[in-house]
Amino acid sequence: MKKTAVTFVVFFFLLFLVTGCSSETDGSSLHSDPGIVNGTTHDELTEKTILTIASLSPHLLSPSVDEFNRTNTSYKIDVIDIQEGYGAWPDGIDNLILEIMAGNGPDMIHTYQLYQFRKWAEQGLFEDLYDMIDADPLLSRSDFVESILHGFETDGKLYQMTPGFSVRTLIGHPDIIGSDPGWGIDEFINTINENQQATIPLGPGYNGFKTLYMILTNNINSFIDWETGTASFDSEYFTELLKFAYSLESRVMQSNVSVSENAPKRRISSGEQIMDIVSFSRLEEYTAFQDLFGGDFIFKGFPSEKGSGNTIETDYGLAITTVSKNKDGAGEFLRMFLSEEWQRHILNDINYLVQFIPTNRTVLEEKLGEAMVEYNYPNVFLGDLVTTARPLTQEDVENIKTLINSVSNVPSQLDDPLMYIYMEVMIEYLNDRITAQDVARIMQNRVSTYLSEQR
Repeated sequence: MKKTAVTFVVFFFLLFLVTGCSSETDGSSLHSDPGIVNGTTHDELTEKTILTIASLSPHLLSPSVDEFNRTNTSYKIDVIDIQEGYGAWPDGIDNLILEIMAGNGPDMIHTYQLYQFRKWAEQGLFEDLYDMIDADPLLSRSDFVESILHGFETDGKLYQMTPGFSVRTLIGHPDIIGSDPGWGIDEFINTINENQQATIPLGPGYNGFKTLYMILTNNINSFIDWETGTASFDSEYFTELLKFAYSLESRVMQSNVSVSENAPKRRISSGEQIMDIVSFSRLEEYTAFQDLFGGDFIFKGFPSEKGSGNTIETDYGLAITTVSKNKDGAGEFLRMFLSEEWQRHILNDINYLVQFIPTNRTVLEEKLGEAMVEYNYPNVFLGDLVTTARPLTQEDVENIKTLINSVSNVPSQLDDPLMYIYMEVMIEYLNDRITAQDVARIMQNRVSTYLSEQR
């Protein structure tokens, strides 16, 4: 396999991981910091207490922050750009966490693209939002979709919450990938191996390198015991996964399909592609998925040894830091941010162009009911497929509810050191410089060392 081709693919994989990391600021000396997105005048500072939110993408919070600043009489929010205030990615994120650990930092953080949030939460850096929800007379746990609460939980505590989400999942025609939701790693691999006509089974971009990475991130606990700090990459099973990844890498490269080609309908119709990875956030996409797969499809989920393989994604996660000096004010923003009224308002106002599945149960039921009779955006574009959304049937609605109720967790990436270990050895492997057994041995040694250092 040519070195240049594999290195090219890995380069674009790295770009995929960091895309969207924008620039931003810090919680100290906020009033003079040029990185503050929503600046305040001297008069405003004397009238309202300033709350701070650290974010990699402040624009995502602008509608909610602007509304809060307009209506709240006691507090005003300044959004801090992490990369401007704390340093460029990824050092800026590390600096932000170190500042919180030191007892400083912002009142809240926007969890979008903070893939190691769960680890930081376990270190006690964020408030349990269940305590705030339970103490708030205007909020209740029963207001929210139960599976979403559980999906965001860490050891029974809720360290982040969002007004809306999408479901990241894998879809395909039931005649090819099976009619029952969920599957294990072996069934997933067997399906790909049995459909050799599919030269790019998951579509452009999902070569062997990235497909194995997807398997690992969804099943990392099968290879790492975090409590004991031990790894099991030196197994025959992991070696077989590596051989599968090598085979798929060769298969995809021989297809000569451009990574940038956006023609899923053509590929699926021809049999080149048999699955698609989607983030389901717009109800009108459901009937478009039917058209994409010739009339029928199933939310299969990612291959997983535990859970459904359907994961939660959100651009709007919010957490309150334990070092916040204004927890009451942060709680007021959280109340507005999660309220039934705000979720309904931001989804119904076309000026916001926000698309997500609401976490409030009442608003979700309203939206499902509306989807059975009308759509705000009837035209749906999925690459080369342009279709008009149709009203959902009762069966469609039940399938969507089943999907939402099945979500099991928030997806995470490997810790940066683990990701770099994987990248380095896989580049060597896919360039035929080391064997699968070498990869398993090297990963076992290096990951074990890393885990020991973390204890």
